Amino acid sequence: MAAACVVLAGQEPRDLAGVAVSDESSPTRMRELLAARVITANRISSSRVAAALRDVPRHLFLPGLPPETAYRDDAIVTKRDAGGQPISSSSQPAIMAIMLDQLDLAPGLRVLEIGAGTGYNAALMRHIVGSAGSVVSVDIDSEVAAQARDRGGRGRRRGLPAVRAV
Repeated sequence: MAAACVVLAGQEPRDLAGVAVSDESSPTRMRELLAARVITANRISSSRVAAALRDVPRHLFLPGLPPETAYRDDAIVTKRDAGGQPISSSSQPAIMAIMLDQLDLAPGLRVLEIGAGTGYNAALMRHIVGSAGSVVSVDIDSEVAAQARDRGGRGRRRGLPAVRAV
């Protein structure tokens, strides 16, 4: 699935929100730059993993954060316990890409992910396994699973394939 883009005669390309994709501050452009850096720096060999990184918008899975934060190659803590210790996060994109590259997923596979986090990794896997495959992500924390489901729903409304989070 390619990023949606509109090009009018004599104008620069724009995403569906009307933001110029050549603009370094657009989420689409930030996603493209992060994907390029992660793929190159970590020698990601799978074209399916590369396509997922380019196509799945991480910022949809990190609501409340500015896109420039979502598109850093950093892990982002999304939940802490009463003592302030991190208990859920969105892993560093480079680590996700390396693991997915090593996992060697293919279209049509069924995947069980333990630890739903934000749902972003599950969305990457779902992109890779395609409509013939499926991804179920489970989490011991029902609040984390519910948030992953909600974020996945936002992604589905924007054309991303469905992931089941329980």
